[in-house]
Amino acid sequence: RPRVPKPRVPKMNVLFFSGWTDEQFYIWLAAFWEGEGAFYFSKISKLHRYANLNITQCNYEILEAIKNKTGLGRICKMSRGTKNHRPCWRWIVGKREDIFTLSRFILPFLTFKKDFFEERLSQIKEYSRSCEYRVRWTKEEKSILFNNDNLPIPKLLPLFPDRNYASVNGARYHYMRKLCKSV
Repeated sequence: RPRVPKPRVPKMNVLFFSGWTDEQFYIWLAAFWEGEGAFYFSKISKLHRYANLNITQCNYEILEAIKNKTGLGRICKMSRGTKNHRPCWRWIVGKREDIFTLSRFILPFLTFKKDFFEERLSQIKEYSRSCEYRVRWTKEEKSILFNNDNLPIPKLLPLFPDRNYASVNGARYHYMRKLCKSV
């Protein structure tokens, strides 16, 4: 039986997309993500969630080319169940700003996952709105909190309309630790 040679496939490298227009690339990326990608919006705790747009592949070069072309995300090696599996990598876009940036480019070209993608984006926007709070405590807030250290936290919450339970509890915890160290 004569041997049929395998078709020669061009080697992928980081310059693979260099001849493509941005529109061609984002059309391809939208289709590639619909087939190989995922979009997670996970709840870690009651107050903390994270978003993650990713593509998992055994071909590292394609992910590196995507990362270089978009300028977004990172590539991580995935741990596989057994040593019989081929090595696998994941391109992850985890920053909210980067997810919104990427969505502006690929959303118009999505087809069957478009509704799902838009739903995830609205969840991220809603969560982002609910998490807008001041990180630093003002001097006035600190003095109110520390002068009322015998009150239970639910009774303190009306004094801090912009703070949630976890924030007040955390500030009190740090204050108590400072007190214990100074004694």
